[in-house]
Amino acid sequence: MEATKIFFERHTIRKYLDKPVSKELLIEALKDATRAPSWANSQPWEIYVAAGKALEELRMAYLESFENHEPHTPELPTPKVWPNISISE
Repeated sequence: MEATKIFFERHTIRKYLDKPVSKELLIEALKDATRAPSWANSQPWEIYVAAGKALEELRMAYLESFENHEPHTPELPTPKVWPNISISE
């Protein structure tokens, strides 16, 4: 794909349909997402998918945490230095 084509075909979606996503499509999208760049190629991927009762329990826990003004910290700390990597030519 030409680089300029990527920029012109990109778009943002801010409203979604209230329609379930198939398990197959979800797995394909998550596999593709693991190919995204990561800091120093650390690839810290841990993917969890929730639905039904588990998803509703997570929603309620996050809402309660927010309403209680609980502090939030990133699960992955931001590294302070680049790892020492040798590049062979």
